[in-house]
Formats: sequence, C-alpha cells, structure tokens
Amino acid sequence: MLVLEDVTILSGTNTHLVVFINLSDANASTTLDCVEYVGSYVSLPHMGMDMDMGHVVNIRLSITTNITNVGIEDQDTLVVMVVSRVVDAKESQVHVGVFKI
Repeated sequence: MLVLEDVTILSGTNTHLVVFINLSDANASTTLDCVEYVGSYVSLPHMGMDMDMGHVVNIRLSITTNITNVGIEDQDTLVVMVVSRVVDAKESQVHVGVFKI
C-alpha cells in the first residue's frame, strides 16, 4: 500500500493527481495504460469553502500488483512520481507531506 499523507490541495481548483511507480520521466501527458500507473485522485472545488484555502487529505493506493507487473519485488527502493494534471485555467497547488509504503 502506498500512502500519501497530509496532501494539501488548494480548495478553489480542479485538481487531478496521477501516481506512477518507477517511471521517473512521467508527466501530465504520460498515458495511464502503462504498468507503472498506480492510480489517481481528483479534487473539485466545494461550494461554501474559502477558495483560497487548502484542504488536507490522505490518499491510499494499492501497489502490490504494480510492483509485480513492473518486476521490482526484490528492490529495496522505488521511485514514486505524483503528477498534477491541471483541469482548469487556475493552476493547482499541491503539497505532499509524507510518503509511506
């Protein structure tokens, strides 16, 4: 299990976070049909919230199948890439506090 703790996202933005393992050159145009793709998280603006404030979430993604498919079961380290795909014109601001496996 990959856990991203204390992920702070600006409340007034449409944010789509995409997570890959061992794909260090992943970017916003990287296809999601590769074995390195782990999952994603989408955050939409909430009515009644201060749009300039951030909200904090924890994201949990299963990576067992991905680790097997990529062939890195015996490795001591792996690369986690979190890519922000901006959904609207206002650029998203994201901060990940802690990564845990």
